[in-house]
Amino acid sequence: MALEQRRPPTAPVAYHGRKSVVTWWWSATTRTQVACGSLRRMRVAIGLDWDPEVAWFSGEPVELRWQTAKGRRRRWRPDFIARTAEGDRLVVAVEPDSPDQEWRDKLVLLHAVAEEAGWRVEVRQVPRGVRRDTLEWLAEYRGPDPIEDEAACEQELLRAFSEPRRLIEGARASGMPELLALDHAYRLIWRHRLHIDWDAPLLPTARAWAAT
Repeated sequence: MALEQRRPPTAPVAYHGRKSVVTWWWSATTRTQVACGSLRRMRVAIGLDWDPEVAWFSGEPVELRWQTAKGRRRRWRPDFIARTAEGDRLVVAVEPDSPDQEWRDKLVLLHAVAEEAGWRVEVRQVPRGVRRDTLEWLAEYRGPDPIEDEAACEQELLRAFSEPRRLIEGARASGMPELLALDHAYRLIWRHRLHIDWDAPLLPTARAWAAT
């Protein structure tokens, strides 16, 4: 089985051994539950789920074990392993709030392993502020679309947003019921069919435009 499709070898534990909440994220990319050792990891998982370059990913599917120069046995599970749309294997490490020397030593080890295995290493920060709020809001629309005539509704909205305009204005211009059109517009943003300004709060007055 590909590494990015494996589940953790044992039950996930709290992030870096700290007191935390073990969570699971239902991924729209994989249609499976992804293990997350904390809410911080879950927020990074949302970003991976939204990332169009990620074709599959899983949480903590492998464990690295090594011995230090002083003879101490150590182990570490990188946070996520992903496969990109181009077929590359990506190892994702979530950066701590305050990276210390131990964290930097682990990254050195991870890069050495990745070089031998032909993996790419990517350090991701936990989304914060407006971007985090927007991702969490859009993720509520990651499931299957309940609209019966989904393709026709999508085309109406894309035509309505052929030029940048406020979400509420485009929803009204689509000819669909306003709230239904807004819900579908959020789904299209999650699917990268509509673009937005990620530095602005995602309100009905936020501007959006169709992807070219």
